[in-house]
Amino acid sequence: MSGCRAPQRPPSPYQYHLEPVAPGLALELPTAARPDPTNPGRWWVTLQDGRLVTFLEDTPSLETVVDVSNRLVQHRNFEVGLLGFAFHPEYPAHPWIYLSYTGPPEQSDTEATSYVTALRVDSESRRGDLESEIVLFAIPLPGVMHHGGALEFGPDGNLYVSLGDGSRSENSQDPQTLLGSLLRVDVDAGSPYVAAANPFEDGIGGRPEVFAWGLRNLWKFTFDRWTGEIWGGDVGSEDREEVNKIVAGGNYGWPIREGSLCVPIGTESCPDDRLIDPVVEFDHSEGDAVISGYVYRGSALPLLWGKLLYADFRATRLWALDVDNGARAPELLLEEGEELTSFAEDHDGEVYVLLRYGTGNLRRLARQVSGAGDDLPRDLSATGCVDEAAPTRPAAHLLGYEVNLPFWSGDGRKNRWLALPDDRTIEVRDDGDFDLPVGTVAMKSFRIAGRLVETRLFMHHPDGVWAGYSYVWDQDQRDARLLRGADERGDGPGTWAFPSRAECVQCHTAAAGRTLGLEAAQLARKVVDPRTGNSVDQIELWRRLGLFSNPDAPGLAVSRPLAGPADDADASFNAVQAYLHVNCSICHRPGGPGLGSLDLRRTSSLSEMGVCNAAPQVEGLDVPGGALVRPGDPEGSVLLARVVDEGTRRMPPVGEVRVDYGGAALIQRWITALPDCP
Repeated sequence: MSGCRAPQRPPSPYQYHLEPVAPGLALELPTAARPDPTNPGRWWVTLQDGRLVTFLEDTPSLETVVDVSNRLVQHRNFEVGLLGFAFHPEYPAHPWIYLSYTGPPEQSDTEATSYVTALRVDSESRRGDLESEIVLFAIPLPGVMHHGGALEFGPDGNLYVSLGDGSRSENSQDPQTLLGSLLRVDVDAGSPYVAAANPFEDGIGGRPEVFAWGLRNLWKFTFDRWTGEIWGGDVGSEDREEVNKIVAGGNYGWPIREGSLCVPIGTESCPDDRLIDPVVEFDHSEGDAVISGYVYRGSALPLLWGKLLYADFRATRLWALDVDNGARAPELLLEEGEELTSFAEDHDGEVYVLLRYGTGNLRRLARQVSGAGDDLPRDLSATGCVDEAAPTRPAAHLLGYEVNLPFWSGDGRKNRWLALPDDRTIEVRDDGDFDLPVGTVAMKSFRIAGRLVETRLFMHHPDGVWAGYSYVWDQDQRDARLLRGADERGDGPGTWAFPSRAECVQCHTAAAGRTLGLEAAQLARKVVDPRTGNSVDQIELWRRLGLFSNPDAPGLAVSRPLAGPADDADASFNAVQAYLHVNCSICHRPGGPGLGSLDLRRTSSLSEMGVCNAAPQVEGLDVPGGALVRPGDPEGSVLLARVVDEGTRRMPPVGEVRVDYGGAALIQRWITALPDCP
């Protein structure tokens, strides 16, 4: 690598990787995809904002089939919007499509309505007729999470509809509510669309549309095209994610069980012959939101034949479970670090995934070609980012920078540098965040007790993807060595843990602009000008160096830089805002992967944050009846419980493994002094 510049992205260390179907096409928050029933080269995709779009693989320009954006509930949570669609089994002879979306509440005591509708599409012009829309279901939703929303036609010709518990776990054990269930309906029968042989077909004991229940949030489910078996991933709460084989009349345990664990977690025994255990489950050290895919029945990847593919939303870990041979231990196929929202299957049985962000975010699962590219240099000294003769020092052309309030890293003390490609500059957004050009490298080194432990390179590769790489320092401090595998991790001194490549991107989210410290509110501080030795404002220094493409951008005018507490007794809202912005808003912001609808950016008022006297969207943490923030009552505030938890429920979920007691004390003082909600 010549100089400190992001090279071509290294190949996956696994046998498989994800290749873009339409490399230049960016789908905005896609939720479901299907191939056109009559044209294998055409794809139809639902976008969260309410559009159903279509495009050809070889000419990837989007056409809008139908737009229901004006019928959606306006909310920042990713679990609302246009969530799924399906073609009528006899399309285009029966030119109907079916949509699942969340609309405004129809009742004062609910927050949204789950709609399943049908509308006619002109198969020649590919235009949907909104005037023809028929509402099959309009189901009140008590909360803004756990809506399910997947639609699939089964081999029996019936439409299957997944519905989450609507943020109220008790719904899942009550088949009279429809929530927390998988429904099966006959769309050709007319209202009430009841399919024959459903468990409660006669309406006794449950709604006749219910096929299976006891589910928390069945975000996606699929049919095995060979056996007709139904496979679904039920998103867990505090400890377990699970994949189930779903059968008629099956009760999958929520909220009595989470996976195979009793609820509350730790209860020793919850025997119940009615409940069906998952086929496979994993805890939150491996992922925190399961998405079930297809049993592979294609021809391009013969080693995957008969294996169920499933993934985790946040880190795009993709597993294969051999269901044809008795569901043996799952195999990890790849780990990419980007957020995965859905699976798709083409006419030939090949499997695709939708990624939440980026260009080319409809991707095909493929074999990794041997020798497809080079990994980064094994030694940090060979990267061009440090002095080759003295690797503990940065290369001369790197620019050191300082931030006002660092992300919690325990005992690790950090130094930061930036390498921009020649003749490229930074574009400043209106909110003060930075857009860094392709080729950029951000370097950060960590020291514990004065010794270098780790150096991370965060790179903006030529394909537009940001990725992180960890170099672990030798004991003699002469050089650092690359952790090569995406799943390779290591333990450092004390409680220090080296992140995998996927874990880097879990914190460096797309919603937060990938690079976290590189924003005006963090850089607005006095530093020493390395050329003169004088104290100077850091942003003004970067202006003089010509680093900004828009040096007069409003986002550079920082009236309130990020700052921690002024003293140990400080309980000011400004200090709390700053702490939450740095440590929590990377996920909890509009478009972020955090659960719920929190906005913990420093620019949010207390009411805009969505925490004060707000009910938590997930269970657990032993705060019975607690709110996210309960004024004057830190022990009844889930936000504080999240920060001090020593297990998998702690926030943030990756990074330093120890509790930040200083941050926790700040939040505790603030909640104690908080008189009321606005």
